[in-house]
Amino acid sequence: MGGLTFATTSYPMQSTTRGGVTEFVHQLGWDDIPSDVQEMATRCLLDLAGTLVAGSGTELSQIVRDAATAIYGGDEATLLLDGRRASAPGAVWANASSIDAMDMHDGYRLAKGHAGVNVFPAALAAGESYAWDGRQFLAALVMGYEIALRAGLALHATACDYHTSGAWGALGAAAVFARALGLTAEETRHALGIAEYHGPRSQMMRVIDAPTMLKDGSGWGSMAGVVAARLAAAGFTGAPAITVEAEEVAPLWATLGSEWLMRELYFKPLACCRWAQPAVEAACAVIREHRLRPEQIEEIKVYTFAAATRLAVARPANTEQAQYSLPYPVAAAAMAGRLDPEQMLQPALSDERILALAERVEMIFDPELEARFPAEALARVTMRTVGGQTVSSGVYGARGDPANPLANGEIDDKFTRLTAPYLDEARREALRAACWQAAELQDVGELVALFGPPAKTSAGSAQRRHALLQALASAPARIRQAVEPLADAQAGWQPDGETWSIRMTVAHLAHAEPLFRERFRRMLAEENPLVPAFGPESAQPHSERSIGALLRAFEEERQQTIALLSELPPAAWSRTAVHETLGQTTILRQVENILDHDVAHLGQVVELQQKWAALYQA
Repeated sequence: MGGLTFATTSYPMQSTTRGGVTEFVHQLGWDDIPSDVQEMATRCLLDLAGTLVAGSGTELSQIVRDAATAIYGGDEATLLLDGRRASAPGAVWANASSIDAMDMHDGYRLAKGHAGVNVFPAALAAGESYAWDGRQFLAALVMGYEIALRAGLALHATACDYHTSGAWGALGAAAVFARALGLTAEETRHALGIAEYHGPRSQMMRVIDAPTMLKDGSGWGSMAGVVAARLAAAGFTGAPAITVEAEEVAPLWATLGSEWLMRELYFKPLACCRWAQPAVEAACAVIREHRLRPEQIEEIKVYTFAAATRLAVARPANTEQAQYSLPYPVAAAAMAGRLDPEQMLQPALSDERILALAERVEMIFDPELEARFPAEALARVTMRTVGGQTVSSGVYGARGDPANPLANGEIDDKFTRLTAPYLDEARREALRAACWQAAELQDVGELVALFGPPAKTSAGSAQRRHALLQALASAPARIRQAVEPLADAQAGWQPDGETWSIRMTVAHLAHAEPLFRERFRRMLAEENPLVPAFGPESAQPHSERSIGALLRAFEEERQQTIALLSELPPAAWSRTAVHETLGQTTILRQVENILDHDVAHLGQVVELQQKWAALYQA
């Protein structure tokens, strides 16, 4: 394919630039990389590994992994912390999405985003598919970082917007697979051009303002890069990558191989948006200095730069909203004196004490701090106590920046915090050692194997228990979305004398919830008790209340169930009972039954809506 040429473009191209880029893509070796950059690569590897393990426990990760196997099936690469396999693009999409889900991966301030989340999954899939050793894998990882970071700087310099990381990270993933596939220089140009064209050129502030599972576009960007390289290998042509070859970005690429942007990466100690972390650090400093207890805090004022003030969700309904919030992590840290990954998940997201304090966090634009952004992300905090005292912090940045780096020991500690709920000690330590010593691996497959599914126990894995709690927490929102818009007439409609109305179905859900909790309490207090089933009479007590009141009752009851379950030690989930109709069961199995119960009744609601539409909207 080396004879392919690009059409003439309207902007001057830099032949020296493109030649230097393709040479760097294919020829950079591990021994060509300075020792401090080599060490940075292993730090990034450990940090990304820990973040991926923790991210695999989120609903976002589960959805994408299931979709990857269904849509992009195959047997090329492994879905990490899952065990299933898919095509290389599918596995890369899933694994990058799992990293992005936890939002604790490394970043680069001037590009306003993250390279590793795009490059690492591509390098790991390539290493697994083509039997790379550790040095080949790490050299490709460093190469991908350097390509992606420059593409990010170039994109922000040439296209006016705040672009998601996937938009420019796609070029790093494409470069990795161009190297793996052995593309020619011209084919590599096509791969980079295809990746730039098809990468998710999406606006980051849209997700800042309305947080969703879209996150930073990294899963899609990583996958787009892999597909781009494969297309180029097959003869598919792409437009020249402006971010690589346009004249105005040539200075960025002139230093490729001599200046290493990886030296300027930051590492995140906290599981929330980097823009919120200075405020969290400042709040914790005030609390420590003045020995404040949560109940003493009446009001919190955060002075910061403009972009951070758009992290405005005070009562997040899910992990994504919590991570792209400033008031919530500040309040969560104020309540606990720290901010851990678990505080971005249920049941913490339903803790009314945190939510009430988050509503009393005021964000204030500070022009002086704005002038120092994006080179520096800063905040200062003022707290007013119940007694009327006002205390303030100085100006704080986020820890982990090159000027205030995390030590290797702190990276290690972070890895332990992220992985302990999912991996047993032996596997965790083996994964830690493999990351720090990745250059000595004979086959990257050894590293992939350590990302296998969590070991199962009689009480279910930590990952499984966490996933169940997440599912329990999300069910009321799905029910609300389905029934809240309905008129009273439709909500109360029964197609016959026996079928429950939608209102009766929601009433049943609200009334059944404390009955489930009573079962759990008996199973905890008694040895293998007999627990009764409950039937249609459970629909009646609140069936005349409004849909809104019933939904609120269901949500409140479900929060109590989650609170009860979240406090159980792992062994308690295997406590047994004899169910009146289901026979021998455990608490774990009963939680699964609750989720089945939710799904069944949601299906009934949908069916009733369809019957109503057929009768009255025909």
